[in-house]
Amino acid sequence: MAHAAAAGDSIDLITGRAGGVGDIVSSISHSLEEQSTAAGEIARHVDNIGLMAERSAAVTRDIASEAESLTRAAVGLHASLGRFHL
Repeated sequence: MAHAAAAGDSIDLITGRAGGVGDIVSSISHSLEEQSTAAGEIARHVDNIGLMAERSAAVTRDIASEAESLTRAAVGLHASLGRFHL
């Protein structure tokens, strides 16, 4: 009878610890889901930053082109003004 009681106590202990392990596994699973969600959000933000960088580069190229055009216009105006003498 003493062995049966000890076996019962052992089974209760094992069952309790198994439940604790289940809780830990559940907690880890939940944490992994949160990390996955956060990683997805970070990836979307990185993509958005990449798109913004591409747009910025395109605008910079446009500005450089316009600056060159203005430089050519200024050179032409300077040459035209050189024909006038006071």
